[in-house]
Amino acid sequence: MVRPALPVDVNPAEAHADLVVVKFIEGRAVRMGETGLECATLDISTALELLGDRKVTRMFTRPVKEIDQERAASMAKTGWRLADLNNYYFVRTAGEKASESLIESLLMDSSIETSYAEPIPVMTGDIAPPTPDFESQQTYMATAPGGHGHWLTRSIDGAQGLPGQIVMQLEGAWILDHEDAEELVSANIIGTSNFGSYNTSTWYRHGTACFGIINATRNNYGVRGFAPVAQGRVSSLANGASNMINMCAAVASAGDVLTSSFAYVVSGNKHVPLDYSQSNFDAVKAAAAKGVAYTFSAGNTGTDLATLSSRYAASAPESGGFIIGGTNGANTTRASGSNWGVKVVANGWYSGVTTLGYGNLFYPNNELKQSYSSSFGGTSAAAPQVAGVIASIQGAAKRQNGAPLSVAAVRTLLQTHGTLISGSQNIGKRPDLWKIMNAIGTLDGLLVTQEASVGGQITIELTMAPGRSFIALGSINRGTLNVGLNRRVLIGLNGCFTFLSGTMGPTGKLTLPWPVPNDASLRGQSLFMQFIDFNSASQHLSNSVDGYIK
Repeated sequence: MVRPALPVDVNPAEAHADLVVVKFIEGRAVRMGETGLECATLDISTALELLGDRKVTRMFTRPVKEIDQERAASMAKTGWRLADLNNYYFVRTAGEKASESLIESLLMDSSIETSYAEPIPVMTGDIAPPTPDFESQQTYMATAPGGHGHWLTRSIDGAQGLPGQIVMQLEGAWILDHEDAEELVSANIIGTSNFGSYNTSTWYRHGTACFGIINATRNNYGVRGFAPVAQGRVSSLANGASNMINMCAAVASAGDVLTSSFAYVVSGNKHVPLDYSQSNFDAVKAAAAKGVAYTFSAGNTGTDLATLSSRYAASAPESGGFIIGGTNGANTTRASGSNWGVKVVANGWYSGVTTLGYGNLFYPNNELKQSYSSSFGGTSAAAPQVAGVIASIQGAAKRQNGAPLSVAAVRTLLQTHGTLISGSQNIGKRPDLWKIMNAIGTLDGLLVTQEASVGGQITIELTMAPGRSFIALGSINRGTLNVGLNRRVLIGLNGCFTFLSGTMGPTGKLTLPWPVPNDASLRGQSLFMQFIDFNSASQHLSNSVDGYIK
């Protein structure tokens, strides 16, 4: 628990001068009754006297019982000590001086765990003709060491997300109904759709760019997100930062991914990550306890985070979230603007990121819904890149291995399998999906090395021990059938066909071009493939792949 130092100094440039957070001590349920705050097991009379007739509201707006039940279940499952989110409240004051006085008084009361002014979020990024295909410019997805290795591994079924998987981008506002973001619609907003003061061009261009990195639609134009098959969702800071996190965690399950690209300002002009706020820290930890990974920006002020807050010292407890730094594009050097520190887990590109929004790449008729950028950046761009990597890992693990990984296991993979960044200022490794997919066994003998366009060809690569016989199967549907081998049959047996059989030659590798008919109705479809290899002693199923047709 990080408490503000005394005397309290509320800086209106860093925090809402008239909005105070109050958290009552753990182990005592302080709840909002018909006449105000009440608790049967704790004397809160001094706190009530200090609060007076000021307006007090719950910070977390989900039903009290629902939050209590979720907390109890998560603690029983993980053994973690999770904060009682129902003990958080907002208090409106007359302004800066009134807030300072109230916070100082509350911090002296034994019924109060912490109190502080609610921080102000800041962004951490750079500022109906046919749309070209810009995917080749998304080189942050290319082979390591320059990129994250997504292009090499995305044909593994699940590596572009799964239909039941959710990826959520949490911040201010977005360009709804963008032509290349089919999930970015009002029906997919968690919480309020009134973005309020965040509904500005600065926020909605920024949010759209971040969303595009993780969930832009898979088609034959524009860009593609890391996990376009997953369900994209957004939630606005207009809900309140901590409440927004908790509302998204409530609809998420193990293997789902959250990402944010905002930070807070301290020490005049220095960025700190979103889990700097105690209520955010507790909300992030509750999400992690459910198996939900959450990536967020380290900030863009080129500072060691440990010098800004004890929250980021080596010995400090973890929120369970993933703090993400940034590199100079494909280079293996920290971008000078990226914050760093012992708590930074991984990194992505800080510059030259092609995605949705802004319009410096493509912006016909100044139509926001058809805007694209080739120069998005900051740790704002890095955080959704790593979120996309995690969504890819989790989708592939669930599809190929039967279950998503724990948040702790994902953290270990990111810290172990990646490209080293030079220098002593830690921003973690740049995740390498080729190494990670091999490490967890989701890449096991089968890849699509070239996606097809209608009238073109899919190129398939089979790898196995020389001399083993094989049968390669295809289907237009996914399936799941346990046949007692190393993994399940993952293609639909209805309409299944054999497209190749034989015996592997001495190289242990076979590359097969598969022609796609020149039939426009095939565009946007997938051919799911898997092979079984065998000899007299054993049988083995490869991973399955998604052969998408653009």
